[in-house]
Amino acid sequence: MKIALIALAAPLMLAMPAMAQTPNWVSWGTQNGETLSYDSASVGWSKQVVTATVKAQFSPPVPTTNAQGASVQVSTVLESISVDCAAGLYIDNHNAGYDASGAVVVQSGGPSPAKAITPGGGAAAMQAQFCKK
Repeated sequence: MKIALIALAAPLMLAMPAMAQTPNWVSWGTQNGETLSYDSASVGWSKQVVTATVKAQFSPPVPTTNAQGASVQVSTVLESISVDCAAGLYIDNHNAGYDASGAVVVQSGGPSPAKAITPGGGAAAMQAQFCKK
């Protein structure tokens, strides 16, 4: 498990410069009111780990609570995700949620612990797209 965590954390440094470039969004489709796409310019590999910036757009916006405890509506989430194809794990390196006006209303401070990939969402879409068997 420790090896998988180290392997997943390393691509974070590769993903950050790509997030500053103009995105080239490639759509994965829509599920449960969520439209998923990834920025093709952000895709990077390190051994069996792929990292990319993923965008989820919600219709209607989803309610959540920000760091100050206020209720906010999130229309779009941008997140850098690293997927370990061999281990079936992912790390959410960084994410930011935006309201309908484009203002950042929630964001993470850094990488999450490694989690198992479950059906739905950006990590599962990345696994299906990039982890060819």
